[in-house]
Amino acid sequence: MIQYENKNVLASAFQDVIKYGRIDFKSRRLGNFSIMAEKQRLKANPSLCRDCQACTLACSMVHEGQCAPSLARLRVIKDMQKYQFQITYCRNCSSPACVEACPSNALPIDHRGVPILDDELCTRCGKCLDACPFDAIYFHQTRDRYLKCDLCVARAEGPACLQVCPVKVFSLINKRG
Repeated sequence: MIQYENKNVLASAFQDVIKYGRIDFKSRRLGNFSIMAEKQRLKANPSLCRDCQACTLACSMVHEGQCAPSLARLRVIKDMQKYQFQITYCRNCSSPACVEACPSNALPIDHRGVPILDDELCTRCGKCLDACPFDAIYFHQTRDRYLKCDLCVARAEGPACLQVCPVKVFSLINKRG
């Protein structure tokens, strides 16, 4: 639920939905509002990871139709001497720096509170990549496009990484705000 200060602001929000298919949160022209909806977020426990890469393969298959970790929207970084792994993925921040940095509004926030990268609006400027504090946006040189986790928005079952991980590294949580 979105709470607005006045009805004029609410009318502007509805106009945004009609015009853009979403509320234009980036512009901040809507006045003071607060997002009260629950936001879905992916949580990872890298200490459980065994580097099977099932998550990256499933992610690339869902989004690109091929098993290629370089096309995944998350990365597993290995420290083989310590046998430790770091998993980089979008945290769906409360105030996403990537959304604020994007000059072309190519990262609208969907009904789940997830910034979705709109490849058609993206100008390839890289400001979203530079702004992300988690290094969770990737540029794929060959495809000339940015990749970012969208929690498998097109899958009714939810994120593929969560479903295929044999050691349950990932969990999906809902947070207010």
